[in-house]
Amino acid sequence: MGKDAWIPHGMRTNESIYPRQTGLRPIRDDKAMISVRRCSIDCLYVTGRFESLLLAYAEECGNDAIGTPQPQVDMYRELVESGRLVVLGAFNDDLLVGFVSIAFSVLPHYGKLVAATESMFVDKAYRSSGAGINLLRAAEDEAKYIGAVALIVSANVGSQLAALLEAKKSYVETNRIFTKCLQ
Repeated sequence: MGKDAWIPHGMRTNESIYPRQTGLRPIRDDKAMISVRRCSIDCLYVTGRFESLLLAYAEECGNDAIGTPQPQVDMYRELVESGRLVVLGAFNDDLLVGFVSIAFSVLPHYGKLVAATESMFVDKAYRSSGAGINLLRAAEDEAKYIGAVALIVSANVGSQLAALLEAKKSYVETNRIFTKCLQ
């Protein structure tokens, strides 16, 4: 099987808007009209808010054993272009309020394509707006569209995302991750 054999035709470039015709609707409340769009990594930087979201992400979701997040933009571009990563942004009108990156890989032990959130974050001011659940639903839809058999979502212990996943009956805790600093 070639390296791109599992990538559906047309998935190697960014689509302009998300969601597809899947029944997902933007979530409305008194504060925000949240929509989720498929983005390039460059699109996120152009918004002018991505760097501040990354700083907040580093403060809230960082892993001391790995160090401070230092996004490798060229690597993200390569992964998106190869179809192995999809990046979604949550927007309140044109204001970027959150993001999720979804990595795709065939697990050698199972021989099946799975999707996994590489990172997911929503600005604290927009966590009650539905941005997080909309990003999660969009990630699920992307995984289904590409043909993954499962979506693996990681969440920091005690985070709002962990509480959301525990409350949703469609997600099951299957593994716990332990980290040891080696340097």
